[in-house]
Amino acid sequence: MSEQRKPIEQWRVERYVLDELPADQRAAVEARLKTDPEAAAQVAALRESDATILDQYRSAPMAREIEARHKASPQKARGGRIWPAVLLPAVALLVLFAVIPRGEVTDVVGPGTQATGNEEVLLDKGLDPKIRVFRKGAGPEGEELTEGASADEGDVIQLKLQAAGRTHGVVVSVDGRGHVELHFPADERDPTTLKRKGTVALAHAYELDDAPDFERFFFVAARYPVAVADVLGAARKLASDPATAKTALLSLEDVDQATLTLSKVTP
Repeated sequence: MSEQRKPIEQWRVERYVLDELPADQRAAVEARLKTDPEAAAQVAALRESDATILDQYRSAPMAREIEARHKASPQKARGGRIWPAVLLPAVALLVLFAVIPRGEVTDVVGPGTQATGNEEVLLDKGLDPKIRVFRKGAGPEGEELTEGASADEGDVIQLKLQAAGRTHGVVVSVDGRGHVELHFPADERDPTTLKRKGTVALAHAYELDDAPDFERFFFVAARYPVAVADVLGAARKLASDPATAKTALLSLEDVDQATLTLSKVTP
């Protein structure tokens, strides 16, 4: 009677396909694939899924459009001013995202896990999507603002995203006037493709206007294309109800949501 083997963990398959496993673990997976048709099919299915997404949402046209927009003058948007990412790495001029220096991306070991050669070390796949907000000021990155931090009109805000393995996302904000602003993608018709690994910054910073009370940012992330119109519709519906706009999530299904709210300083 042949021994029944446990399936390879999904996180390990994902890291294998992304070539993120240590050499010894990668060799072990490759040896398993030679004798386990189910494991081989598991890897093949993930590669096929990734290839389909990349084929449908190629970045070159998007990069050219972003580069063209960057050459134009900064435009005043309802709710705030969009600033070219002159404070970001130079690559942000050519692509929608700029990768933050490697030191900001770390391996995560779960509680109680020993750092051995066979530990279940998780990178972004083991995390939830996250949105981080920085106020431009002293230093290359500025001041990171946490939930409930005070902000004021004229503050220049830089948004950074941790996709945690999700392939698509939309970023919007709602303010105390009930106004909704789209931050990513740049246009409702643009692709929602995300960089899956690490922490990345949006290509443009955002200047807060004089809307009172609060500014709340939503990062909607998924492993499939997200309909920007649906996210905007849900955000407008939420913004129309001041009683819940500061606390409730967007009414959307089968997506992850990360939020961060700033308290607006009133003179």
